[in-house]
Amino acid sequence: MKPIIGITARYTKEDNGRKKYIVNRYYCDKLTRLGAIPFVIVPQENENLDELLAHVDGILIPGGEDADPKYFNEELHPSCTIVDPMIDELDLHVINYCLEKHIPLLGICRGHQMINIALGGSLYQDIPSQYPNAISHSQEFAEIHPPHHIIYTTEHSIIQQLVGKEYPVNSFHHQSLKDIGKGLTVTATSSDGIVEAIEGDKILAFQFHPEMMYNEKSDALFTYWINTCR
Repeated sequence: MKPIIGITARYTKEDNGRKKYIVNRYYCDKLTRLGAIPFVIVPQENENLDELLAHVDGILIPGGEDADPKYFNEELHPSCTIVDPMIDELDLHVINYCLEKHIPLLGICRGHQMINIALGGSLYQDIPSQYPNAISHSQEFAEIHPPHHIIYTTEHSIIQQLVGKEYPVNSFHHQSLKDIGKGLTVTATSSDGIVEAIEGDKILAFQFHPEMMYNEKSDALFTYWINTCR
């Protein structure tokens, strides 16, 4: 049986005013190629969400815009991008449902951050202004791009078993984890100490984007998690 993986949607407004829920195809392409069945979860009544979530084997919380810092008791930093309350509420409801029902969670970029927030953690809202001596964590986007920096994994972690002690990754973020949420362990950092991966009970989360990395190790991260969902 192929596991059914829900992916929470993102919101966009086009120049012509049309409003859309979207998911980057990279997540769906990677999941499909590696043997899972993805589908998109859009904002709706919590009762409907719970009925839908009862049928999933795993949830992927993808990248997206900045989270509202009210969820970790801070005011919005001037550098933050659009905050969308519907998407914040969707992510947090889905994450909390998965935590309660022990459904495997995979977080990527914003998703990595939202899992941390849901478990009581906080964020650096803007690395350049709040984290002195940080390396660059935001590269120019391209369909195919070279790794931007190296991450260093911790002993006995799942990520180290899958990618080794050092792993070159891409990087498209200006926020990062600060206080770590309950039950989570930091399992990879960059050279400046920025958190690049966390693990917990049926939780894997990465600040980088393995869905846009085309190598055996990035596939291994997804394959391990998909197998957890089976």
